[in-house]
Amino acid sequence: ATAEGCAMGLEAMVSEDPSDPASRPAPSGWHALPKAKATLHGLRIGLPQPVLDATMDPALRQAWDAAVAKLRDGGALVTAIAVRDWDPTAARRAGLLLIEAEAAALHEALIDDPAAASPGFRAALDYGRKLNGIRLARAMFQLSAVKAGVLRALDSCDALLMPTAPQRAFAHGSKTPHDQADFCAIANIAGLPAIAFPWAAEGLPASLQCVGRPYEEARITGLAMTLTAP
Repeated sequence: ATAEGCAMGLEAMVSEDPSDPASRPAPSGWHALPKAKATLHGLRIGLPQPVLDATMDPALRQAWDAAVAKLRDGGALVTAIAVRDWDPTAARRAGLLLIEAEAAALHEALIDDPAAASPGFRAALDYGRKLNGIRLARAMFQLSAVKAGVLRALDSCDALLMPTAPQRAFAHGSKTPHDQADFCAIANIAGLPAIAFPWAAEGLPASLQCVGRPYEEARITGLAMTLTAP
C-alpha cells in the first residue's frame, strides 16, 4: 500500500539462491528502506528523452509535469536525458521475443499437449520454439545496447522519473493497449531497481515510476515516499 511497505517486503524477500547461477549476494550494508528522510535538494533526476517523445495520454503527461514541479520545488535538479539506443516499443518487442524463446525451452512439453494449457499460451510457446537463431541474436544485441544506454544515462543522474505506462486506467473488459509495457520494460531489460507508485491524473488512476542504479533501492524508495507524501 505504500513505498515504505514495498521496501520492507523486498528486504524480507532478498536472499542469495545457491541454485540460481545468476544469483549474487547483496553488497554489505545494502537496504531498500531509507535510513533517513530523503532530501530532494541537489538530487539529479533524469526525464528520459524517448519517453518525452512518446505518445501518451495528455492528462498523464500533465500529471508527470506536476511531479516534476514538486521535485523542483524541493530543490531537485530535473532535466531531460538521452537514453541511447532505447526505442521503447522496439525494446519491449525484443524482450518479448526472448521471453517466448526461453519459455519454449523451459516448457516445451506443454506445446503439443492440448490439455496442458490454453490454446493462446501454447501458441505463444510454439512461436518461441520456431524462432531462428538470427532473430534471437538480433534481439539480444538490441537489448544489450538498451541496457548500456540506460546505464550511461544513470551515470549523469541519480534516478529516472517517468510514467509507468503511456495511459491512465482503461475500462475493464476493453482491449489492453498494445504499448502498455513500453515504459516499464526498461528496468527489467537493464536489471535495475524500480518502484511504481500511484499518481492521480484528472480523476483516473495512473502511475509514475522511479528507476535507479543497481542496489540503490533505498534512494528510489525515498524518492517515491517523498513524492507521495501529503
